Amino acid sequence: MKKLYLAALTCVISTVHLDAQTKFSDIPKIGDVYTMHNFDASGVTISSVGEDQVWDYSNLINTDTFDISVVDPKNEPEGNNFTDADIAVVKYFIGASRISAYNTHYYKTESSTLTKLGRVDKVQPTGGSIIYINKFTDDEVHMKLPLEFGSKNTDAWNTSYTAGGLGLITWSAGQNAYEVEATGTLKLPGKTMNVIRVKRTRKYIRIRGASSGVVERVIYEWYVPTIPFPVLAIEENINSGGGANYFVGYIMAEEEYKDVVGVEKEPEEKPSSEEYHSRNNSLEIYPNPATDNVRILVGNNEKIKLLSVVEVGGKEMIRNPSLELERENELVLNLDGFQPGFYYLKVITENNMEYTKKLILNPM
Repeated sequence: MKKLYLAALTCVISTVHLDAQTKFSDIPKIGDVYTMHNFDASGVTISSVGEDQVWDYSNLINTDTFDISVVDPKNEPEGNNFTDADIAVVKYFIGASRISAYNTHYYKTESSTLTKLGRVDKVQPTGGSIIYINKFTDDEVHMKLPLEFGSKNTDAWNTSYTAGGLGLITWSAGQNAYEVEATGTLKLPGKTMNVIRVKRTRKYIRIRGASSGVVERVIYEWYVPTIPFPVLAIEENINSGGGANYFVGYIMAEEEYKDVVGVEKEPEEKPSSEEYHSRNNSLEIYPNPATDNVRILVGNNEKIKLLSVVEVGGKEMIRNPSLELERENELVLNLDGFQPGFYYLKVITENNMEYTKKLILNPM
């Protein structure tokens, strides 16, 4: 009787191991340039949290265009204020719906952590007057990688700066909190992609002279693998003074994500609870959660034709169209080389029935 442990696929797993670690967001690198659009996000539905969500934003009306560029901080005129920075992210806004501004955010990127050191705002990129140079007294951890469903972090920060004509301004009790709270498919113009969604809350007390107020923003960010910035972001600015909140959105230009691996077919309607129960009970994975090997069994004695394992971001880790089975409907899968986390295991039988089930891999 033949047994399958898929040991021959270990080399395949090792080649994607590093990619799997940067599941949904790479560290920005010098030379990256992305074009973005603004849009009015008032009334845009965010939807609920959890896995297997579907977002359709293919008909958003874009307004102004701006670029995000990652540059060498040593080449920036004000870069000497941020000696620990290894990248600088430049955003240049122009247009009626945004105040024209040129701001540069300085980061260090060691240990797969994006840490913000401060920012510089100017009226123009070159030759323009500086609005302020803001160097954080307590650095802000913006993001820790890799991102995956359930990842979260909260970091406290403080800063103060002097702005021309306004005097000393202090941002105190700053907090940047984020959580990967949803996964699913995102439909943008020209493509449907597998994504994760991050909910980020930035909040601080702004003090200028005798006046102070709370500044708070709630930002939803959708990420895909290989792109270090969100392909879509919707920001709610909360007015603590009693006025109405306002919303603004940012969507990446279509040409920037055209090479991202898309979803081959439109998301299907969710099956009825009876169909869902039947599909999931026709595929058994045990133990689940697993630590090394899992046994896979398809009910009704259906022959297994194809096995694939897909990470939650949509990257196929294993695809093996020719299987030697312990039994025609049963095999053992070796998980050596996989990182702990969530995966989807898909089986297609000789009757072309497709079964999918979530696999949870825990560390030893």
